Amino acid sequence: MGGLQAVVLQLGRGLRAQGWNPLIICPEEGAFAGVAREADLPVLVIDPGAAWHVYGRGDRTASYLFSPRRAWQLVRYWIKLGRELRRRGVTLLHCNDYRAVMLAAPAARLAGIPVVWHMHGFVPSRLVNFTAAMLVTRVAAVSRGMLGYFRVPAFFQRKFCVIHNGLETLPELAPAVDAQKLVVLAVGTLHPRKGYETLIRAFAKISVQFRAAECHLIGGEFGDGSYARILRWLAQSEGVADRVHFRGYSANAAVEMMRCAILVIPSKVEAFGMVAIEAMAAGKPVVATRTGGLQDIVEHGKTGFLVEEDDADDMGRRLAELLSDPARRESMGAAGRERVRGYFMAGTMISDFIELYRSVLRPGREKVDDLRAADALLTGTSTEPPA
Repeated sequence: MGGLQAVVLQLGRGLRAQGWNPLIICPEEGAFAGVAREADLPVLVIDPGAAWHVYGRGDRTASYLFSPRRAWQLVRYWIKLGRELRRRGVTLLHCNDYRAVMLAAPAARLAGIPVVWHMHGFVPSRLVNFTAAMLVTRVAAVSRGMLGYFRVPAFFQRKFCVIHNGLETLPELAPAVDAQKLVVLAVGTLHPRKGYETLIRAFAKISVQFRAAECHLIGGEFGDGSYARILRWLAQSEGVADRVHFRGYSANAAVEMMRCAILVIPSKVEAFGMVAIEAMAAGKPVVATRTGGLQDIVEHGKTGFLVEEDDADDMGRRLAELLSDPARRESMGAAGRERVRGYFMAGTMISDFIELYRSVLRPGREKVDDLRAADALLTGTSTEPPA
């Protein structure tokens, strides 16, 4: 269960409430399939084979794309899935992430069914991404910033649109932050692309000025934990090891967000930035890097600050500016909460997808109510990046 899977559940529940009939297809059993069933959403597991449960290299170090055995398994899966789509009368296939497109879009094409790629992320190769885009009818990116990463040429832009993720409800606001313990918080897996070394350096620059401040990092270690070890070494070398706390994974990150003074996102790459929306909904200012979807979410100078990637000096200045001014933190937090209310709610996302489905199912025609009876097929897959 991750952010992508949470969005799929939101969409499934929302579509059902609007009279559509969602069906979630997974390539294997797992936590997500169980949670979807608990939400009373129909789940169909069609397994492509153990070789396709993971990304990357196989046991013989040959890429799965060049393995005849894996290629044949994939073709058989496309045929099997295509038959199942036709048998169930599925009207539209909604693929979540690149892997879902690879596993399922060709099957839908074989069945004559239009496909929407909900682009939460993508692989580094432009050629591979464009190949995936050619397999689908429309592409819905989660942010304009993601299209910047993708570098969509002008002749291809009509195939793309932007539909932001959103929250189902706004949380209740917590009491005022304790001035005796100002927490600078970051939430997310300890992965090199998250850029936490910039945050630690920025915090070290202001640590003497703000003795009551602490830096908390909430998130599990990625891979073999080598990046997390580098971060701990950096905190030690910068002299702030006693004030930079590695909290590990927490199922209650939202509670910790309520208690913090500032939420920081120092990412090098960020397709969207759901944690920024959650912090703004909690009434917290956000300091984030000027990259990807964060540029869609944070209004510089109004709901927080945007700084350049790897710029610890500017990040430190912005942190100091907010830590020294409780009224500014409060006003930015209030503005952020209103921005979430206006632009980043799940109801808006669901309505936008319904409009997209209708445009795909009936191109060039006006909206008609009977299209609500159409089926939307949602595929939920892993969000882990390729090895």
